[in-house]
Amino acid sequence: METDGIAIITGVLSLPRIGHAEADDARTGVTPTAERILSLIEEADAAFARRAQGGDAVAAAVASLSPGWSEVELSDLQRAVAAEVETGAAPKMIDETKAGDLLPRILYHAAAASVRDGEIHKAAAILAALLHHDTHEADALVGLAICGARLRKFDDALVLAAECMKLPAKHPRAYCIAGFCELERGHRKVAQSHLAMAARMARRRPEFRDDLRTAQRLLLILHYA
Repeated sequence: METDGIAIITGVLSLPRIGHAEADDARTGVTPTAERILSLIEEADAAFARRAQGGDAVAAAVASLSPGWSEVELSDLQRAVAAEVETGAAPKMIDETKAGDLLPRILYHAAAASVRDGEIHKAAAILAALLHHDTHEADALVGLAICGARLRKFDDALVLAAECMKLPAKHPRAYCIAGFCELERGHRKVAQSHLAMAARMARRRPEFRDDLRTAQRLLLILHYA
């Protein structure tokens, strides 16, 4: 793939809106502290490292996007999450037993902000916590695949996109990222199949118009190359 490939897929290298549960999350629960969220991020980082050592390919891909953290980097990460807690979280509610309800939204929004700022390793660490927290699995996997593509770790991005493609609820961006990664790997027929699927799925979902446009552009490149 030519070096302008990343430019072509710029529209799909940001995180899409989180799944349908976001609106429900905003109505319940208390805001978890930044310290609690940072603890989850560290817990996820350690868990994926252990799984990677045991031969888990998905965990290895996740771990490759989020290298070890120094104390300074952890402090910076905590400040980033704290800012999201303060500005992006729903008001505190009485029922503290539902504190976890807001976690997916806070984690995902913090990751999206990090991607926008070009802090991809930070975004990957936050998304790993979302995946480890075992909620919004498709959103977390797609986000991590996007981080992989942004870091030009195309093999890892493909592993993560492919894992998302196994889920019952199909996500157009997973197919779009997978198609692009296969192009980078020189697998044109497989890339064409993924991109055609991305286009078919995105055509029926207006929120994925960027995915439709990107898939169509890449398919045209394949057709005329």
